[in-house]
Amino acid sequence: MDCYAKYEPSKKLLTIHPEQSNLNLAKTLIHELFHIICDFNNIDINKIGEERTAKLTEQYIVIFKNNPHLKKLINELY
Repeated sequence: MDCYAKYEPSKKLLTIHPEQSNLNLAKTLIHELFHIICDFNNIDINKIGEERTAKLTEQYIVIFKNNPHLKKLINELY
């Protein structure tokens, strides 16, 4: 695999490269979940673009790192 992860919409399959740091794995998972959400809602991710998608999804990591109470609250709601 030449990337961190790949979502294949036609197969509904997400493949993740396991040899990543925890931080990078978190970024990768959030990024790929965004792709999956867009696919399931028939949103053309190509209109957003891969680079912009990466920038948008990495903001979740920034928010969670800067707001540990938010992360804890989300975990407690489930």
